Amino acid sequence: MKRLLLLACCAPLFSACDTGMIAPSVQEITLAPNERAQAGGLVLTFTRVVSDTRCPMGALCRPGYVSNAVIELALSRGATAPDAVVDVSLETTPTEARYAGYSVALTQLAPVRQPGSDIPPGDYRATVRITRTLP
Repeated sequence: MKRLLLLACCAPLFSACDTGMIAPSVQEITLAPNERAQAGGLVLTFTRVVSDTRCPMGALCRPGYVSNAVIELALSRGATAPDAVVDVSLETTPTEARYAGYSVALTQLAPVRQPGSDIPPGDYRATVRITRTLP
């Protein structure tokens, strides 16, 4: 009886009202250069690494050194040609781009830089977080 009474009292707290709003959704995708992926209604292509000034693994970078990576993404809605080309970065502002109700942020760039060696462009892998924002 106590459970039934508790359920009856708490039911209004758990019922959802229809506000017509869609909750934000988040998805992470890892892409190789020129690889294309779809997240919801957004199509994105990792076109290239614009710059990679991350401090190499094991190196002693001077204080104040700006360690950053910037990639270029082509964005579109559906299968059409890209509507926008945006840069997103790991460390500096802006770190995300907004397009057609989505927010896109670079969360990781692999591989880690090694001292004295360059990373071949085809070896990069970019992990991006795509968030569908509220309308």
